Amino acid sequence: MNARERIPGGDGIARWLALLVIGLLAMPGTAGASTFQEVVEQPHAPEFGVHDSAGHTMDGLKVLNSTEAPPADRYVGVYHFESGTTFVTAVATSNDLVQWTYRATLATGASQPAIARVGAGPVVPASFWTAWEADCERGSCLEVAYYPSVGELLAGRAVLRHVIPRTMPGDCNEGTPNFFSRPSAVTLEIGFHYNSTCHTGTDREARGTLTGLGTTWSWSASANEGIDDALTAAGAPGNHGDRDRVLYNGTAYRVYEAQLQPAVFESFRPFLWDGTNMTPLNVQTTCGATAFANTTTSRVTLPSGAAGVFISHFIFTGGAGSCGAGEMTYFAPVG
Repeated sequence: MNARERIPGGDGIARWLALLVIGLLAMPGTAGASTFQEVVEQPHAPEFGVHDSAGHTMDGLKVLNSTEAPPADRYVGVYHFESGTTFVTAVATSNDLVQWTYRATLATGASQPAIARVGAGPVVPASFWTAWEADCERGSCLEVAYYPSVGELLAGRAVLRHVIPRTMPGDCNEGTPNFFSRPSAVTLEIGFHYNSTCHTGTDREARGTLTGLGTTWSWSASANEGIDDALTAAGAPGNHGDRDRVLYNGTAYRVYEAQLQPAVFESFRPFLWDGTNMTPLNVQTTCGATAFANTTTSRVTLPSGAAGVFISHFIFTGGAGSCGAGEMTYFAPVG
């Protein structure tokens, strides 16, 4: 077919345009993706093996709008990397959600960080709460830190820090925190996992509330058995771990990580909870990755200016395919 024959005319133009629109809607990760499940399962232009400007891996990357005006970077992200045998939690900034500049270390002996913003800026200056899984006696525990401005966050200067004593059965491992809602001046709602048999059993889901911030630091937590039952019924009887929450087109979704087989890291998969149903997610890549864990999801303003969502997964070596192990990130417009 020559170039002249490829130029449609009359009714042919309408048919050609219709086919073009249908094709665009079918493309993974484009604006035609109408559901959050499609956005997660059909990555558009994913980045693999993400590193910061200092060469650190960016495992468990959680991203927010910085709310800072130009020329400041538009995005902040928290993540962890390994230094020798120690996990280090750090913060970085970006203007395009692809290239990340290391800014500061937030904690050592700390991993799986979460971040949430207080205030929307610039009229109400933004401040930030972070939470991470900290090294504690006999295992891990939760720690939170407060940064009164983006400048203090990027300098790694917390004005409040608190280690949350373990309260769940087993008194051994508690970690992978997330924030279930935007923090207030008095309350943090935190999701986490715990191991009730101290290393020998399976991790399960829990949820707690921290009040008296900066004063009494009062903590109350309980198991989230309904979510554990839903994950097991969806085909994941192994460890139930990290989770994140996002509001997408008016619906609150959570993405959980869980193992199809106990103690088999390459069997980690993401699962989508819509408030009623727990659905296994089939994240598609051209390089054959299958083992996705520590998924984060964030509403952000995209570099284009459009409303969007940012997603990251950690890919385990055993299920990496030719993608390579490490952090995978991508983003897409909303609806």
